[in-house]
Amino acid sequence: MAQGKEYTLEWDDWEINHIWWNFHNNDFDKEKDLVKYITDNIDKFVLIQFNDKVISYEVDKPINRQAFWPRWRRVDIFIQWQNWIYIIECKNAKNSTEIRYSLWQLLDYWREYLDPKKELVLIANMYDENTAKTITFYNLPIRYIVLSKLTTLEYVWKA
Repeated sequence: MAQGKEYTLEWDDWEINHIWWNFHNNDFDKEKDLVKYITDNIDKFVLIQFNDKVISYEVDKPINRQAFWPRWRRVDIFIQWQNWIYIIECKNAKNSTEIRYSLWQLLDYWREYLDPKKELVLIANMYDENTAKTITFYNLPIRYIVLSKLTTLEYVWKA
């Protein structure tokens, strides 16, 4: 697992935005391959990204089923660390719309898990500027990480 550097994007910094805009990797064939890559390296991933240690984790953790919907909704990766929870939605996206849709999934999970000691994390294979701007504009409590097998980038907004 690559140790990524933290980059800060400024909206007027076209060069960095341009690099991120073009960051789209095809390291993973399917979303489950992205999830497997993270869980195969879970201790290292959590240490690098969150500076924490894993107590337990669950893949495809079911949450409440919606009325008139036959399938259970599932959190891609649910990590427990002492009294803290990481709710992770992974996207191996083919387009930016899939990345944006994951914001609403995470907000829905936020509503389901009432514990205030939680962190919502979006991990995707590509950077979408509109997703980053939406997180910033609405001050959403979502970390946005772009992951490949060689690089880890995290969108960090500073006021």
